[in-house]
Amino acid sequence: MPVKKPVKTANKIAPAGKNKTALKEALRQAGGERANFQAILEAIGDPVTIQDTGYKIIYQNQASIDSVGAHAGELCYKAYENNSKVCESCQLEMAFEDGKVHRMEREVNATGETRYLEITASPLRDSSGGIIAGIEVARDVTEQRKLKEAFRKTAGTLRSIVAESPLAIIAINLEGIVSLWNPSAERIFGWKENEVTGKRCPLIAGKEEFEAMRAKVFAGGNVTGMRVKKKKKDGSEAVLNLAVSALKDETGNIPAMVCMLEDITARVEMEERVSQAEQDWESTLNQITDMITIHDTDFNIVRANKAAGKILGLPVLGKSVAKCYKYYHGGKCPPGDWPSCSCLETGEPRVSEIYEPHLNRFLEISAVPRFDGQNKMTGLIHIVRDITEKKRLESIAQAANLMDNIGYVFSGIRHEISNPVNTAKLALGVLKKRLPDRGAKKAQEYVDMAINQISRIEFLLRAFKNFNMFEDVEANSIHIPAYIEKTIALMEKDFKDRNIKITADIAPGADCAIGDERALEQVLLNLFTNAADALEGVKAPRITLHAFRLKENIILMMEDNGRGISRRQIGKIFTPFQTTKQKGTGLGLVIVKKMMAKMKGDVEILSEEGRGTLVNLFLPACAC
Repeated sequence: MPVKKPVKTANKIAPAGKNKTALKEALRQAGGERANFQAILEAIGDPVTIQDTGYKIIYQNQASIDSVGAHAGELCYKAYENNSKVCESCQLEMAFEDGKVHRMEREVNATGETRYLEITASPLRDSSGGIIAGIEVARDVTEQRKLKEAFRKTAGTLRSIVAESPLAIIAINLEGIVSLWNPSAERIFGWKENEVTGKRCPLIAGKEEFEAMRAKVFAGGNVTGMRVKKKKKDGSEAVLNLAVSALKDETGNIPAMVCMLEDITARVEMEERVSQAEQDWESTLNQITDMITIHDTDFNIVRANKAAGKILGLPVLGKSVAKCYKYYHGGKCPPGDWPSCSCLETGEPRVSEIYEPHLNRFLEISAVPRFDGQNKMTGLIHIVRDITEKKRLESIAQAANLMDNIGYVFSGIRHEISNPVNTAKLALGVLKKRLPDRGAKKAQEYVDMAINQISRIEFLLRAFKNFNMFEDVEANSIHIPAYIEKTIALMEKDFKDRNIKITADIAPGADCAIGDERALEQVLLNLFTNAADALEGVKAPRITLHAFRLKENIILMMEDNGRGISRRQIGKIFTPFQTTKQKGTGLGLVIVKKMMAKMKGDVEILSEEGRGTLVNLFLPACAC
C-alpha cells in the first residue's frame, strides 16, 4: 500500500516492490549474521515485528506470535486494527518519514482488561542508507504505569502519614542537624518545628550514642526496638521506643537518617505495675497449701502454684503440654463426672467432694470459670483442697457415735427377746414330735414356718452379738506381713475349694500398724466373705490383699474382680439392715466400720458394677 505522505529526500524509501528484493539482498549479504540477528529477536521477551515500507508484515518473533497470532504476509493495520488504511499517528509511518526512532504509549483492551503498551518503531536501512523496512517493539508497561500512579498517590499519602503519625518522626543529617520535625515530635518533646529545624537535634545528648547509631546505619543496618530515655523541653523524662533507618538519595548515598520515636512512658509504668502485681500474685499463691491450677478450654494446665506442682508432679509449664486429666487422674481423657468438665460445659462454678484413686486422696474441688473481655469462656480455675485427714476424722467420729447408739439399742433387743425366743422354740419342737401323723399336716406346715422364723431371729441375735464384740479393743503393734500370712492361711483351703485365688502384695515400709488382732480378724473375715459372695459365677475369680504405707497410715487394700456394687447401692453400704444378699443381715459392713473406728482407723469402699470392688482399711502406722 502506498505511503500516505511524500517521502523526504534525506530518507529515501525504495518502492514497495523493490523493498522486498532489497531486504532479501541485505539478508543474503548478512550471511551468518542473519541467524544471530534472528536469535536475538527471538530472545527478546517483548513482541517484535518487521514490516516492509508497504506495511506488510514480513517477520514476527515468537513473543509476537504468542501475543497476537501469526500474521506474516498480512498488512499490519488490517491484521492488528482491522483498518482499511494506515492508522492515525502511526509511529512506523513517522519513522519512514524522518528516519528516526518513535515511541508512543497506547491503551489496549485485551480480554476485558485494560493494558498499556509502549510501541517503539525504528527504520531498517540497506547498505546505501535507504529505508527498506521498519521494526516495531511492543512493551507492556501496565505495571510501570500503575507504579508511577501509585508513587504519585503514595507521595501525598506519605506526607499525610508523617503529619498525622502518632510517632515522632525526625530526619537529621549525618552531623545531627534537623531537617524534619513532625507535629507528634512537637507534642511529645515540646519544641516547635521552627525551634529545631536547621539546628542540632536537642535529643542528641551523648556523642558516643549518636556515633554508634550513625555507624550502624552506614553499615547497612537499621536500629529497631531500642528503648531509650530522653529529656523533654520542660526537663521531664520520657521513655521511648526508637527506630532509625537510612534515608538514601537517587545514587544510593546516605545523606540523612530518619528516626521514629514512640512515647511508651505510660506503658512502661503499667508494665512495672503489672510485673509487681504478678510477683505479688506468685508469692501469695505459692504460700497457699491448697492446689491451685489454671486451665484452658482444652484441659491444659497453663499455670499452677507450688503446692499443685509438687503434689501433681507437673513439668515446667510452657515447655510441655500438661493435660489436667493426666496429672489429676492418671488417665488419657477427661472423666465425665469430674467437676471441671461440668464447669466447662455449663459455665457455672462447681464445688464438690470426691475421692481420687490416682492421688489416693479425698479432695474438695472448686471449679470457677474464666471469661475474657467479650464474655467468652477461656478456661477455669481449679482450687483443690486435700481433705483426706478431715474425712478420716469425721468418719471416725461419726462411726463411733453411730455405733455406740446402735450398740445400746441392740443390747436391749438381745436381752428382751432371747428368753422368749428360746422358750417358743423348745415348745414348738416338742409339739412337732407329739403331733399324730394323720390330720396334722397343715399344723406341721405352720410349725415349720415358725421354727424357720425363730431360726432367723437367732441368726440376727448372733449378728447383734458380733456387733457388740470387742467393745474395748486392745491397741497393740501388729506385724502386718506375718498377720496377713496367718489370715490367708486360715481361709485359703475353703477359698481354694471354691476355686478362688488369694494373693498378697506387701510393699516395703508396710511393717507395723496399731490395732486389735481379734477385731481386725473379724473385719477381714467379713470382707473376705463378702468378696467370695461377689465372685460367684465369675471366671478366674481372685482376691488380692495389698499392704502399703501412706504418710502416717498403713493401708490394707482388698481387691476382687467380682460383680461389683451399683452406684445406687454403694451409697447405702454402711446403713444397718441394707443388704442385697438373700440371707444377709445388712450388718456385716456396719460391724466392720465400728471395729475400724474402735481401732482409730477407717474403711472406704470403691466399686464399679461389673468390674469388681476395692476396700481400703486405714490403720495408724507405728514402729515395730
